[in-house]
Amino acid sequence: MVNADVIVMATPVYFFTMSGQMKMLIDRTTPRFSEIKDKEFYFIFTAATPNEKHLINVKREFKSYLNCLTNPTNKGTIYGLGVGKVGDIKEKKETLLEAYKYGKNA
Repeated sequence: MVNADVIVMATPVYFFTMSGQMKMLIDRTTPRFSEIKDKEFYFIFTAATPNEKHLINVKREFKSYLNCLTNPTNKGTIYGLGVGKVGDIKEKKETLLEAYKYGKNA
């Protein structure tokens, strides 16, 4: 992460918060977080809920993380909502296209 230009952080949303694995990753950056400077960040959230308002906690958690870093840029967030079962994401053509465009332009 220290050497990256762009960082994409993706997590499923469980009980309206990020996964434990994502929280562990963030916590493990503690020894070197001051070296994670001037990075562009993209976020991808997938959740069974179809309602974006249920993601307020996970948005706040990532915003708090960025507030601890030096000069981060939040380039965008992709919401894969209503994807609680295997294969549901295949029906979300607009979400997949948005992710493709972000990747192509990053």
